[in-house]
Amino acid sequence: MKALIALFILVLSLAAIAYINLFSIKTANCPAKEGYYILPRTFPGKSLFLGYSADYFQKDFVTEVIKSVVDQQLEIDVNILIPKSEVKEAFQDLEQLRKKPYKSFVKLSASPTDEALWVQDYMEHAIDLKSKEDFIIELPYLEREGEVMPKAISILKGWELIEAPKLQDHSTESFSDPDYGGNIEALPYGFVLIGDSMANTLKLHLKKILRNQSLLEVPIQWVENNHVDEIFTLLPSSESKCGFSIGYASPKMAMDIMSQQTEDKPLWSQLYERANEDNTYPFDHCMGSKSFFECDALVQANNKYEKLINTAKDLVAEGLQSKCSDLKMIPFPQLFMPVKSLQVYGTQEDIARALNPSIINNLLVGKHIFYSRQEFTPFEQESEKIFKDLGLVPKALESRSLQSSGGGFHCASLMANTCK
Repeated sequence: MKALIALFILVLSLAAIAYINLFSIKTANCPAKEGYYILPRTFPGKSLFLGYSADYFQKDFVTEVIKSVVDQQLEIDVNILIPKSEVKEAFQDLEQLRKKPYKSFVKLSASPTDEALWVQDYMEHAIDLKSKEDFIIELPYLEREGEVMPKAISILKGWELIEAPKLQDHSTESFSDPDYGGNIEALPYGFVLIGDSMANTLKLHLKKILRNQSLLEVPIQWVENNHVDEIFTLLPSSESKCGFSIGYASPKMAMDIMSQQTEDKPLWSQLYERANEDNTYPFDHCMGSKSFFECDALVQANNKYEKLINTAKDLVAEGLQSKCSDLKMIPFPQLFMPVKSLQVYGTQEDIARALNPSIINNLLVGKHIFYSRQEFTPFEQESEKIFKDLGLVPKALESRSLQSSGGGFHCASLMANTCK
């Protein structure tokens, strides 16, 4: 009887929260009067898209994000994109989300493909600043199952679609990973951050669409997928005069923290084994080392990556500081490993992957920030402190299945933001 009463109270509480949501809309002024615009995540969200997988860890991520929306009383609709081969299982596993109060803001969508997970990569969201209508920018996710997803979501939401560009000369360039949404990150003051491997055809396409925004290009060819969301993250900040800070991956910070450990072999061996589940990375010979620092190739590579990240960081700072001189650039502990031992590191041959789960590849929902839980406690403690100092609520979750596929929470989600 007590259990039934407790359940009844919980349901009433959640219903009350849903009711309050109707009167808690928070908006911000639009940055211009007209034109298409990709709003940065310093603007409030209105629609969240989550790539779904029957994997336990991805289910946990979806569940925790929905709880976050309820707890913060956010007026956000959550769209869960279910792969076609997992519809039957999702129908059972997500049964609770088809009931009140969740069904008022959670929409379960059966996708026409099995490649629905990487929602950040196959599209971007833009708003028409004059009409306030929503648009989907289709990206050249060519010859992949997920290529159809932007059109499917356009139908689902009733939003117009801006189709992906066509290559003019197939002999001189092609579309690939650098042309996906993980390599397109909207920043304040009208900047859109991109990596330097993006196809020129897509750059011209974006410039034509986003006439009120400027592309800010940084060198990241050494990263596995050439995506800026592996190196930089925009973080709203109540402590900054700018209203935001830029977080960046720092191998130096990670190595400085590790150097303070008396013996890190159990730690770094565990990180390596997890990041190398597909046996792509040839550093097994280092497994006998007592310390990360005895693996010369990885140390040399990460020292080079720190220099390259600093070069990219300076370009970002130069652009943003012209608008806000108080800009804070905040390092997060992040190690990388190249695909093979090389004489020279820092080129497109590295195909470098995050060694510890990516903290930078995160999802912001209101004031809650979802990022990969760090198995190395000092990394976790440092990251949690940084987020809290920025006025954010850290939500560290297991991201094993995403990391093994070369992604993170940012890759498997997309927040459509709004303005008035």
